[in-house]
Amino acid sequence: ALHWPLHKPAALGGLAIATAYSLVAGWSVPTQRTLVMLAVVVLAQCSERRFPPLQILLLALLVVLLYSPLAVHASGFWLSFGAVGLLMLGGGLFRHLPAWRQALAVQLLLSLLLLPLTVWFFERASWVSPLANLLAVPLVSFVVVPLGLLGLLAWLCGATGAALLCWRGGADLIAVLDAMLEQFQAWSFASISVGLPDLLSLLLLCLLLFCLCQPLRRAWCWLALPLACFLLWPRPTVPAGVLRVTVLDVGQGLSVLLETREHSLLYDSGPVLGPAADAGGRIVLPALHQLHRYRLDVLLLSHDDNDHTGGAASLLQQMPVARGLGVRPRGVTALPPWQPCADGQAWEWEGWTFRLLHPVAGEGAGSDNNRSCVLRVSRGRAAVLLPGDLEQSAEQDVLRRHAPADLQADLLVLGHHGSRNASAPDWLAALRPRWAIASAGYRNRFRHPSPALLQRLREAGIPWRNTAESGALVAELDAGGLLRLRGFREGAGRYWQHDEAQAFFCESTDTVGACGALGGTPLNR
Repeated sequence: ALHWPLHKPAALGGLAIATAYSLVAGWSVPTQRTLVMLAVVVLAQCSERRFPPLQILLLALLVVLLYSPLAVHASGFWLSFGAVGLLMLGGGLFRHLPAWRQALAVQLLLSLLLLPLTVWFFERASWVSPLANLLAVPLVSFVVVPLGLLGLLAWLCGATGAALLCWRGGADLIAVLDAMLEQFQAWSFASISVGLPDLLSLLLLCLLLFCLCQPLRRAWCWLALPLACFLLWPRPTVPAGVLRVTVLDVGQGLSVLLETREHSLLYDSGPVLGPAADAGGRIVLPALHQLHRYRLDVLLLSHDDNDHTGGAASLLQQMPVARGLGVRPRGVTALPPWQPCADGQAWEWEGWTFRLLHPVAGEGAGSDNNRSCVLRVSRGRAAVLLPGDLEQSAEQDVLRRHAPADLQADLLVLGHHGSRNASAPDWLAALRPRWAIASAGYRNRFRHPSPALLQRLREAGIPWRNTAESGALVAELDAGGLLRLRGFREGAGRYWQHDEAQAFFCESTDTVGACGALGGTPLNR
């Protein structure tokens, strides 16, 4: 102690213990950030230097990114550094308050100011998060984690019984905490679903919160009102007179969203993904929110196969649906008005005619695939056809009942995910699609789309795309027959993908040049 002040080795010892704890805790991004900031403070004390808090945070940011550059793709990276930065900026405002009021004010401040990042990453805003954090943070920090560490120490010392007692106590407390948090989540106002469609909306939301919370000029708070009106004002995402068809990438399954300016129809809901997850809740619902669709006019379930109806329960539980068509989903008690599909059913939305071509009412024979609801949407010279899992024998029935003019389609979603038993040559000749889309899973066990089918498409001169390669495929059609098609991965490529990936593939019934004027790539590229 005469040569080196005791607080320096004590600080280094604390840093060593913190490093050991970080390794035990899993070495996540928040743990790395905390350890680096602690190391900077300790080394500054040992060298008798003082660093500004913001400089410490930026140094921690630099070290984390040098160690793990791909951390920028993790939501925890942004939320962790964002929370600490906000505490540095605003945490000192509440030092004059009692401890419990200070904790409450800090939680409210963090929940509010982290709202843009929360909505951006999770498409959900929670209003009970401050209450949940006030309960969970002290319990985990001062009870559960110490019990876990005590159990680890007891186990290392050979006291297995004491270790099990500590771990069982921590596990029981976590179970109680989970039950209480589930009660919070069950409240009707606990959270709302909201999607930010682009980076501009995120920046405007950040500006809105800055105007509300900035301590410089209170008059700036009034600027939040026009910003809120702009963000909340409903803006149509589909141009007037256009039909937008989005074939979602749900793996080996099918889910297609058809939108006009004011209406939306979802054709199938994707597969079940596991014991506690399905494509409806994990893929379809977030996509609908991102497109600002918070209700469905029609949910059409083509036939009773898991890969087409597996996500229906999640959708019906979390999104209002005006009416349902096709097969009734299983495991759902509260259903909207529902009726089976039948040839001849039709309705019109904004000039677009939605017509069912199959099955025939009263005919229950045949396989479940061949009872699929076949939907055709048309207006003027433009048409889309969705045959579900219809196979070649049922395709012949449809061809016999309907004239070729009633079947022609610019865009065809291939039947049965591109199976060799669907999309017969005469079916393709009658429909004469300009584009065909296969909704199939990557390296699926059925090897869809089938090589035999792809050969038929090549012989018919029909270009095709697969959701497994392109991600979600979005097509826009107007009454004049103009068709624009883009793949999500081609339009939102990452830096590791090829630079020449093109977002649009266009075709016009008149001239290719008209398509090129939209910023697309001609078909003969």
